[in-house]
Amino acid sequence: MYPLSKGKKAMWDIGKMYKSCIPSLIIGEMIFKDNNISIDKLDRAINKLIESDDIIRTSIIDDDKETIEPFYYHKVNIIDLVEKANEESDKIIQNYTQEKIEKNKLYSFRIVLYNNGKTGIIIKLHHIISDAWTMVLIGSRINYYYRNDKTTTLDKGISYTEYLTRDNRYLISYRYLQDENYWKDKISDFDDSAIKLNNDCIGTVEDIKARRKSIKINEEHIKQYCKNNSISLFAFHVAVLAIYMARMNHKDKVIIGTPVLGREGREKFSLGYYVNMVPLKININMEWTFYELLKEVKKEIFNTLKHSKYPYIKIREAFTAEFGTNKKIFDTVLSYQNAKNVDYKDYNTNWIFNQCAMDGLEINISNRDSEPSITYEIDYQINKYTDNNIDQILSHMDVIIKDVIGNHSKKLRELDIMPDKEKNILLNEFNDTETVYDDTKALHELFYGQVKKIPNKNAVIYKEESMTYRELNEKSNSLASVLQNEGVRRNTIVGVIAEPSIEMIIGILAILKAGGTYLPLDINQPANRIIDTIKNCNVNKIIVHTKKDIADILNVVEQVIPIAGQLNNSTDNIDNVNEVDDLAYILHTSGSTGRPKGIMTTHKNVVGYVNTLLKEINIEGKVVLQQSSYTFDLFTEEVFPTLVSGGTLVIVERETVTNIERLISVIRDNEVQIISSVPSLVAMLNKHMIIPESLEIIISGGDVLKNNHVDNLIKKDIDIYNSYGPTETTVCATYNKCNKGNVSLIGSPISNYKVYIMDRYENLMPIGYEGEIVIGGIGVSKGYYNDSSLTEKKFIKSPFNESDILYKSGDKGRYLVDGNIEYKGRLDRQVKILGNRIELDEIENKINQVTGVKSSVMTCVKTKDTKQLVCYYISSTIEDNTLRDILKKSLPAYMIPNQIIRLETFPLTVNGKIDMEKLNKNKSTNKVYVKPKTSLEKQLVSLYEKVLNIKRAGVTDDFFELGGDSLKAMELIVEADKLGIGLEIKDVYNYPTIRKITQKDSELDFWKYENTIDIIPNKIKRKKSGDILITGATGWLGIHIVNDLLKETKDNIYCIVRGNNTEEKMEKVFAYYFPNMTHEEKQRIKILRGDITLDRLGLSDKDYNIIKDKIKTIIHAAAYVKYHGKSDILRNINVTGTRNIIHMTKMLNAELYHMSTISISGKYMLQHHKVKGSFTEKDLYIGQRFSENEYIFSKFLAESEIIKEIENGLDASIMRVGNLTQRTSDGKFQRNIEDNGFYGRLRELLILKKMPKELLNQKVEMTPVDQCSDAIVKIIKSEPEYTGIYHVYNPNKVGVISILHIIEKMGYKILPVSMDNITTLISHSKEKLKHLLSIRNKNAHVSKNIAVDNYLTTNYLENLGFTWDKIDEDYLRAFIKNIELRDSL
Repeated sequence: MYPLSKGKKAMWDIGKMYKSCIPSLIIGEMIFKDNNISIDKLDRAINKLIESDDIIRTSIIDDDKETIEPFYYHKVNIIDLVEKANEESDKIIQNYTQEKIEKNKLYSFRIVLYNNGKTGIIIKLHHIISDAWTMVLIGSRINYYYRNDKTTTLDKGISYTEYLTRDNRYLISYRYLQDENYWKDKISDFDDSAIKLNNDCIGTVEDIKARRKSIKINEEHIKQYCKNNSISLFAFHVAVLAIYMARMNHKDKVIIGTPVLGREGREKFSLGYYVNMVPLKININMEWTFYELLKEVKKEIFNTLKHSKYPYIKIREAFTAEFGTNKKIFDTVLSYQNAKNVDYKDYNTNWIFNQCAMDGLEINISNRDSEPSITYEIDYQINKYTDNNIDQILSHMDVIIKDVIGNHSKKLRELDIMPDKEKNILLNEFNDTETVYDDTKALHELFYGQVKKIPNKNAVIYKEESMTYRELNEKSNSLASVLQNEGVRRNTIVGVIAEPSIEMIIGILAILKAGGTYLPLDINQPANRIIDTIKNCNVNKIIVHTKKDIADILNVVEQVIPIAGQLNNSTDNIDNVNEVDDLAYILHTSGSTGRPKGIMTTHKNVVGYVNTLLKEINIEGKVVLQQSSYTFDLFTEEVFPTLVSGGTLVIVERETVTNIERLISVIRDNEVQIISSVPSLVAMLNKHMIIPESLEIIISGGDVLKNNHVDNLIKKDIDIYNSYGPTETTVCATYNKCNKGNVSLIGSPISNYKVYIMDRYENLMPIGYEGEIVIGGIGVSKGYYNDSSLTEKKFIKSPFNESDILYKSGDKGRYLVDGNIEYKGRLDRQVKILGNRIELDEIENKINQVTGVKSSVMTCVKTKDTKQLVCYYISSTIEDNTLRDILKKSLPAYMIPNQIIRLETFPLTVNGKIDMEKLNKNKSTNKVYVKPKTSLEKQLVSLYEKVLNIKRAGVTDDFFELGGDSLKAMELIVEADKLGIGLEIKDVYNYPTIRKITQKDSELDFWKYENTIDIIPNKIKRKKSGDILITGATGWLGIHIVNDLLKETKDNIYCIVRGNNTEEKMEKVFAYYFPNMTHEEKQRIKILRGDITLDRLGLSDKDYNIIKDKIKTIIHAAAYVKYHGKSDILRNINVTGTRNIIHMTKMLNAELYHMSTISISGKYMLQHHKVKGSFTEKDLYIGQRFSENEYIFSKFLAESEIIKEIENGLDASIMRVGNLTQRTSDGKFQRNIEDNGFYGRLRELLILKKMPKELLNQKVEMTPVDQCSDAIVKIIKSEPEYTGIYHVYNPNKVGVISILHIIEKMGYKILPVSMDNITTLISHSKEKLKHLLSIRNKNAHVSKNIAVDNYLTTNYLENLGFTWDKIDEDYLRAFIKNIELRDSL
């Protein structure tokens, strides 16, 4: 008994590992020529072989030892194929070959009776005891024993025990040490992963089932070439295969496995497994000729054979120690047999394929001297290769062989690989994209055409504002004339700093019309970065539309031109001064040198792309969402195709884009039909349960689109396009209209674009093979501004047409057989995260410039569903937080590393390179876990863990270091909103830890409002007569106040309305609420265009002069009422707007009635605050909590502004109104009923058919809007002597149980359940139940509910003859009917 060697042990284990086939079997067939073979004699001959050669009787014991079993005579089974059809015969033999060998045996024999009268033997041997040469010997010996040949002596070589002794002697020899040193040194220069000849791996590593393709090639010229150049056929084929592998995998070295016979001396007569697998490492210089490569191959083969006795298992062990256990040394094997299957006098032999392959591709080359042909037997794993793949590989190698033989002087990089037919498909069929269009126009000239065609159609909408094509044209003409007067000429670069707005579009059009080139600048990026861009582009003029402080930026230019201030000049069309090759804009992307790259895009580029898009996608006349930053080329896709095809742009600001509920609302309200977006936003839409019916088309671009980003959208019959194209080629070069199976594909070239997949030497890559995506056609830009060297490197002359310029994208991709392209990542260190192009080298350069940093390495780590930037750096003085703060001054937020990890040294490989695998195992160690304490902290911790898919988050852990990004931030906002926690995207960036979020409120100086606990009214002397000015007249309450004033007074009513088409807006609102208004009443309504956020309420000089001596009363009913709206919008409208109203009140010496909300009571007290009995008309701040509702806080701040002015003598009163519900007169509800929280909550309870039992004993307040308006007008008409605060809401509250009873009477069954049950139902509901979540009990954060009182107001109204109606059953039924009408419950 002997211990199994490592090699045999590995082979034995492999044989047990696989179930689909048995890779460790070698199977051969010998067929006798004589038709009169004796079965008995043949049986004895086989048994004589088994008896005579002890290695055949080897048996494996306990999986780690081998022994020689004694001989017992066994009758050999017979396979009878006589009278069997060929197909049946083949199946019978195949079944036998796949049978396992009997237990304790390593051999199996079958005598076969063929249907042609011949007799043969099929021999199955385990590789532990046999190699191919052993099979040849066995056939010879069986024939010897059968013939009982006395004329020759049978040489059996050495015995098996002698072989084992020799093998053990080698393992302790000096030769072994030499071999070991050779291979260890060799392995250090290996690659860390095996290269393969195909990119389609569709199975598992465990699946080694294979097929065989055999072909004979009459290649006498190959043999002659080898003879002339004194090289072997084996070396020739190694060289050809090496070229092919290197070219297909873009490598300078390849590793090919090859089996070596391994027999020395008399071992060539011995049975057994002597073969050893060895890796051939072929270094390749593509500047060599084929002959020069052959010299390298010959040298490598010689050295490898010299050390080929060293066991492959030891080579493998050394390799895995260096590169890891999951890596392969090679995946392609080339074997060469020149011993041939000899045509013996008595029998023929054949190999039978065992349908397994241990490597992806095994090429066996047989050279028979008796024939001029070479036989290729290719065994390929079916999970990695298809029949077509093999045919393609053979055709490619055939082309290489012919080219190397026929063209001695060609460099390896110049060799042909593809046949002409495949080249033609790639060059002409896949790129047959040319279409005719008018390429003589500048971009803005196309816009003029739509102005003439549809002057009165809305071209652009932003919030409540809109502008027709005529107005947009005139405003942009006005600004363009100013720019020309200020010196803007052809290709003058003009900077643009504008927040999302109509003015932004006006400014861009104006620059183009003036002949200039617009340079968009993102004010959300660090000022230093913007200033560098301005200086690099030699900008001396900037047009501006923003309220942000950008003085530092503007100081570096000669002239700043406010857009809004230049719109009243000449409106005549500007004559075009541009040529089509003039620059339209310059966009900047991340640059590897540390400075962003400025991409120069011409009018011809954009016009060409626009024409292409209009041909590819039905966009003409559509309503298109404009959500992308104007610094990205997605903006081009949104804006210009829309404006030149008669569509309407709906502009939204970033805060709306990051809040999916707001975005859905905008899409619905404006009936948006098309969205162009990065996949992260598409994914957010895909998750939303309710997609507006208007949405028809979504174009995704800028990053990888996945099936789970769009699966629900596809089901809703929305057309999804996955687009691809770098900014350098103008937006997009390919489109793919997605279905369930092809979402990840980027499609095929669009009209007038060409896309090639090329290697680094500008050769075409074959179909199915990866290479660099290289783009040609109309969209290829002029290159990089002020960087000719980079332009020359990336923009090359086409090797297929010298007049064309191609752009080398640096992206990897491959053509599929149907002409679609599959995106495969990057060739360099550029990464894309949520659509943002990021050069890791740029970040490294910035880090390395920091004093105290010795070195740094940036990596991009992929997790399950996101990517993270990780920085490793060496420094003894700079802390990670300090480094982060420094980077924020020069890099945009999306380029700040998620994790910054300080190390003492970087781990290195044996070659002295940074070991990235070990480096990425380092984790930040200076973080201390801090548990959540308060209920709010615990809620937020749960949200962090859910959104980031992590097990533990502490209250001091940074959201972005934990794996967050802008997409995850959007998800966090949505999830927080469900819990009633109001967050915005800027909050997540400004307060990235839970502790900072929860401490937001403490930063507000609430204490300064505590002195207003008792508000003392002032006695006032008022004007005796005058008209009324009202804001918010188109709102629900505002329009009712206007109507009541028309009925109750004779005064003219001046209504300030925002945006364009003001009269049309008022007309629509009156038509909805009060369709029977009289002509006299209409005459008393005066519409003024204005904006309360602007000085003097945005009124023109003319309008102000009309009202300045007429107004006695101002009613301020305008407000932004989104409960979880963006704080700066809320404060701009609700607070700044109120300040402007106060100023106007003073200017006009008028009385002011400010509409507020009873919700500023806050409902809950802060934990630390002293409890007060109730919130009355004399209170402002009693310790209520505002952190969860920015709207309420903005109304609180607005009131504080008014109360401060009341104390200084302003004639002003505040009307705090309640929960406005439908009219009592006719049950009419507000137009935008979905925004009504009370309606929304009741609707969702009806959907769930459940009611929180915690609410059953509560009462709800319902204030009919017409009664509320009546009460307010009565107070105003009463001309009270004192200023004051009024609580205008219906005190006759309704019990929840009463509402429940009426609901049940109407046929609905509502079951009381716990709040926890409600929460569970909400999370599993198919509908989005956003309103219902706000009724959850928030008392965990507070000490006491705040009671609200309106005793003083109720008494005052009763003295005026007004009383509140009680809410009766009819009213409640009508309320529920409103729900039914809209939901068909």
